[in-house]
Amino acid sequence: MEEKVLLAKPIKEYMFTQLNKKISEIKQPLKLVIFQIEPTPESQIFLASKKRLAKQLGIQCEVIQYSISISEEEVIAKIEEVNKDNSVTGIMIQKPIPSKYDYQTLIGHIEPTKDVEGVTKSQQQTKNLIAPTARSILAFMEYYQIPIKGQTIVIIGRSNIVGMPLYQILHNQTRVYLCGRDTKNIKEIIRKGNLIVIAIGEKEWLRGDMINPNCTIIDVGTNYENNRIYGDVCWEEVYPKVEKITPVPKGVGALTSLMLMDNIIKAYLLQQESKK
Repeated sequence: MEEKVLLAKPIKEYMFTQLNKKISEIKQPLKLVIFQIEPTPESQIFLASKKRLAKQLGIQCEVIQYSISISEEEVIAKIEEVNKDNSVTGIMIQKPIPSKYDYQTLIGHIEPTKDVEGVTKSQQQTKNLIAPTARSILAFMEYYQIPIKGQTIVIIGRSNIVGMPLYQILHNQTRVYLCGRDTKNIKEIIRKGNLIVIAIGEKEWLRGDMINPNCTIIDVGTNYENNRIYGDVCWEEVYPKVEKITPVPKGVGALTSLMLMDNIIKAYLLQQESKK
């Protein structure tokens, strides 16, 4: 691949070494508890990645798995029970979950210092624990020295794990547009972008005629079709026009589990601080 393709591999290697070092300095076991309701092939892929990495780093990982017959109240009761378990460092809910459950209600019951996905209102405000996907994007920007100041950044997708936290971090540094697919004149806004971050969840949504030539694109899309993963960017149309671009796979998604593990370490330190 040409130099304009920004790969996760060198960042992963550096971060893995750093995580091992940090964990070696902690004198008690770290433990992640993952709630999973009605597994899907997609959620199983994400889950397997987390479990594999946790094992490599010596972090305990427990999956509490439910079928769709479980009530929301029973899940909440279990979350609150795990909150009180001092052996548990971090808690998360593996998405996607069935539509009969309210994701915001469920995460609202996670103890904020154990919220390793950075999705509770408390963490969204304090930014002590930033969503792993947003952290992965920032890591790409830092490692590959993607300019921020004086640039126009367009973030497409307003989720609380990508668009919102990224906007909150970047909007004081430069001009940032936060858009959804329903944003008025969205194509005009996208063409203003020197840096485009797209996390809209639709295969090949961003086309070649929508972008400013020589921009940089960070594709956060993970769309599964016929056992293949696709980004939100139409690679064939967009790749020839850009200055730099992250691929799917081997891009942002490849870092997310590492950032989750780093958040477990951060959560442990927050919990120790709260005990003082």
